[in-house]
Amino acid sequence: MVVANGLNLGSVKTHYMPKRTNDFQQLIHYIYSQIVPEGAIVTESMLLKERNSSAKREVDILIEYELAGTKLRIAIECRDRSRKDDIEWIDGLVGKYRDLDVDKVIAVSNSGFSAEAIEKASANKIDTRTLEQALNTDWTKEFIKLGVVTITQQILIDHVEIEADPALEEKPELSLSIVNPEGVFLCTLDELVKDCFKRRIETDIHEHLRQHFLLSV
Repeated sequence: MVVANGLNLGSVKTHYMPKRTNDFQQLIHYIYSQIVPEGAIVTESMLLKERNSSAKREVDILIEYELAGTKLRIAIECRDRSRKDDIEWIDGLVGKYRDLDVDKVIAVSNSGFSAEAIEKASANKIDTRTLEQALNTDWTKEFIKLGVVTITQQILIDHVEIEADPALEEKPELSLSIVNPEGVFLCTLDELVKDCFKRRIETDIHEHLRQHFLLSV
């Protein structure tokens, strides 16, 4: 059981640094200490080193969680203002996190966001949430979305259609020989189909997996 500043932080491991925080940030820290998955580490006012320099940047709240042997990081930035946060704050976050090693950035505003701010954040993969939305977040699912999955794939060619000009009178056999204009044998139709499949379709599949999953290298 961890208690800080009169707040019961439960069994989640936390680091508390009150000198560089504000009341709203402390509230958000308390909330996330209660709802993140068991075993997560929640650190307030965390200093992270940039990838390509010795400079360090302060993150309002950093949640670290290990899933399938991979450490994942979610950074949370907090603002407590009387009016909606605008695009300038999002611009600052885009620049700030460009060189920081985090898997996801979430901006939490007590008063919400302007339409331009939401659009800019979405374009740069930054989540925008009001305090109410943050309270209703299922953090276990958030980490699962970011997590490492094992994908077993067996890609088979099921059907091939060939368009020719002029049209072929009958369906060609896969053993058909492919020759160049000089009549030199290049490969069989079967080998040509498999080569096209490997160069185009498999490449598209791997690109889809790269964009939607964290792949080990």
